[in-house]
Amino acid sequence: MTIYLNENPLDTGEGLTLYQLRDRFKPGADVLIVNGFALSDDRPLAEGDRVVLIRRGEQLSPAIDIGSPSTFIFVGGIILIVAMAFGR
Repeated sequence: MTIYLNENPLDTGEGLTLYQLRDRFKPGADVLIVNGFALSDDRPLAEGDRVVLIRRGEQLSPAIDIGSPSTFIFVGGIILIVAMAFGR
């Protein structure tokens, strides 16, 4: 099964849950976004799910990857998805 973790494809086994993913890749994450919705309960992940894990108060790298189609920014409890448009 393939899901997308912070916009990167990730091959996982069947039956992986949101909390298992969090515990494996970002144990301190307290904001869990699945397919654009903030969730607080654990649930099984499905093929093609898009998951973003955020740790409140975490300092993001000042560098922005302009090759990425979008950047996620967490500001005061709001997640901003900034689409990068550089003449594409």
